[in-house]
Amino acid sequence: MNISWAPPMLSDAEFAHHVSALLEKPVADLARITHGMNSLVFRVRCADDTLFAAKQYLHPTADGRSRLEVEFGALELLQGHEVGQVPRPIACDRGHDLGVYEYIDGQVPEPAELCEADLDTAIHFLLRLDSLAQVLPEEAAFPAAEACFCAQNLLRDISYRLAGLLVIPEASSVVRTMHTFLRSRLIPELRQVRIWAESQWAALGSTPDARLRREEWTLSPSDFGFHNALRKRDGTLVFVDFEYFGWDNPAKLMADFLLHPAMSLSDAAKERFVRKMCGGLKRPLLEKRLPVAYALFGVKWSLILLNGFVPGSVAQARLASGSQEQAQALSLQLQKAEVMLDRAVAACKEFPYCGGQ
Repeated sequence: MNISWAPPMLSDAEFAHHVSALLEKPVADLARITHGMNSLVFRVRCADDTLFAAKQYLHPTADGRSRLEVEFGALELLQGHEVGQVPRPIACDRGHDLGVYEYIDGQVPEPAELCEADLDTAIHFLLRLDSLAQVLPEEAAFPAAEACFCAQNLLRDISYRLAGLLVIPEASSVVRTMHTFLRSRLIPELRQVRIWAESQWAALGSTPDARLRREEWTLSPSDFGFHNALRKRDGTLVFVDFEYFGWDNPAKLMADFLLHPAMSLSDAAKERFVRKMCGGLKRPLLEKRLPVAYALFGVKWSLILLNGFVPGSVAQARLASGSQEQAQALSLQLQKAEVMLDRAVAACKEFPYCGGQ
C-alpha cells in the first residue's frame, strides 16, 4: 500500500508551472472544471492549442492510499491492455500529487437522457474489465476501496459506521430524529437482515467468514455509474474517476451499481443490468449471492447517507453552511437513508431484479 501525505493545494500559477514542466510546453490558459473535497481539476490549454485535463489530489483515500497512484496506475493498466472508454493518462508528478490526462470534451449525462444503449455500454465496459481480471496476476492491482471478499468484513464495517453515528451528541432536533431512526428502525431491521443473510449463506453451504476465491474476483472502478461518465459530442460515453479502482467482489460491484444514490435507473434498466451481468460474468451462484449482497449493502448505504451527521466529516463539509440550511440538508439525507433501508429490507422477501429466491 502506498501511503500518501498530500502536499498543500497549488496556486493557479504553481499549477500551470508544474503542468507545463510535465508536458514540456507552455501552458496558455487554465479553466477550473471542479474543486471538490478530494481533488482540484483544470482544463489546460497549451500554447499550441492542445487540451488536457490536469488533476491535483488533495487527500489520500480513507485507508491512506495515494489517489494519484491508484487512478493513474489504473488508467495506465487499462490503456496497456487496450481497454477503451477511459481517459488516457499522459504524465504525473508524484511530488505534487498531480496527474495530467486526456481532456474529454463532454458532459455528465442527465438521467432522463440515458437509454438502453448507454446501459449496454456500461455493462460491456464492466465485462471487459472482468475479462482482463481473468488474465492478470493478483499483484497487477490493489484491492478496490472497501473491497468485500468476505461478508464478515462488511458486517464489521456496518457495525463501525453505526457505532460512529450512535456517539454523536443529540444537540439538535434533527440529530435526535436520526438517533430515533437508528434505534427504532435500523438496528432491529439490521438484525433481521443479518439473520436472513445467514440463512441464505447456510443454504449455499457458506458462512460469513468464508473468503471469495481469487478466480471469482473482478476488477472494479468501485464508484461506478453514469454519475462518473461524460457524454462526448458524438454521443459516446467515457468513464472517469478511478481513484478507488482495484480487485473486488462482483456481487458488491453489482449491488453498488443498483443502489448508488447518485444513480436514477428504472426497474427495467436494473433488471437488464442484472440479467446481462450475471450472464456475462459466468460466476457460480452469483445470482443467489446477489440478493444477500444487495440487502447488506443497502443497509451500509443507508448509513453512508448519514455521513453528513458526523462532525468534521467530508460529507458534513459538503452540506450547506448555514445552520437552518444544514438542518434541512440533514433531514433530506435522513429521508434518503430511510428509503434505502426500506429497499434493503424488502430484498429479503423478494429480490426485484432477477428470478426470485
